[in-house]
Amino acid sequence: PDDTLKFFNILSAHYIENRYPEYKKKLSTSLNKHKAEEYLNKTGESYKWIKSLLK
Repeated sequence: PDDTLKFFNILSAHYIENRYPEYKKKLSTSLNKHKAEEYLNKTGESYKWIKSLLK
């Protein structure tokens, strides 16, 4: 689904930023607790969806 692909693009940006120490400060200002919980929930939903495709 398009929404899932858009979410993966958002999530990928955070992984890239997290790999490089100079981006840590930027990441901490762009992500709050509410948004982090939202991303965690969406990641779980996406994982379940992908897993269902593999059955």
